[in-house]
Amino acid sequence: MPQRHWKPVGERLIQRDWQAHITIGRRIAHARLSAVGRVAEDVKKRFSLVLLATLAWALPPAPIDGRWHAALDGSGRGNQYGTRRKAEFILELKADGTKLKGHVVTQGPRQRFSDKVQEGRIDGPNFSFVTVAKRRRTERRFSWSGSIENNVLHGYRTPAAGAKGQPFTAVR
Repeated sequence: MPQRHWKPVGERLIQRDWQAHITIGRRIAHARLSAVGRVAEDVKKRFSLVLLATLAWALPPAPIDGRWHAALDGSGRGNQYGTRRKAEFILELKADGTKLKGHVVTQGPRQRFSDKVQEGRIDGPNFSFVTVAKRRRTERRFSWSGSIENNVLHGYRTPAAGAKGQPFTAVR
């Protein structure tokens, strides 16, 4: 049996006061703990939001690094029969911060050409770069630009001469 710490005279009054103090103490402690819990939950939510925002800003939407297979339908003037051939490209790209490096491989009917990526830039999901195609005694400069959507590159290849650009789609 627990010891009593109150006087036998007026025992009920002293016992009730003691129980009231215990009850009030418990309520205060509970209020403090629930307030601390609410603050802790609020801090967790804010930290999670800041972390998600930082990750969304720091990481690109889809990585551009790797080998991409692209095709341009109807590129070129066509042959003597009026049919246009399909041009196929392999884009081997590597991101270095906001810079883009790599090369574009073109498979011709008899030869394979590789052109280095120059002036490459990445800005979020958008990319742009320039290639210079050196064939025989001529040089042709092409500007490539587009964006990454759901692990697919969509863009345009435009000759520097001011001709109309050709749309392309590249997949891994």
